[in-house]
Amino acid sequence: MGRRSGSQAHEQRGSRDESPPDRIGRQPERFEGEGAEQSGWVEVPPLDRIRDAARRLVAVHDLRVADAVQLAGALTASANRPETLPFVTLDERLGVAARREGFRLLP
Repeated sequence: MGRRSGSQAHEQRGSRDESPPDRIGRQPERFEGEGAEQSGWVEVPPLDRIRDAARRLVAVHDLRVADAVQLAGALTASANRPETLPFVTLDERLGVAARREGFRLLP
């Protein structure tokens, strides 16, 4: 039996939808249930204002789109007062952008 090309493998699987379930807007299980509100977990669902902020951040900073969305979410979570929320990242470009936006970085 020979190797199949990617398109042959796709044809063999058929047209069924194998995409993962939509998990946007759901908290991880460890934060659900009793005590979740005390965990400090803050969910920021994707909103137009986050997308708009991410577009601005990509234009202003040397960021990848996913990093811009993360930073835009943090700005939204801080009510556009970045000095009120620490920011954690090990990504140098994201850290530079977060610092320029006014966040205090945690090591």
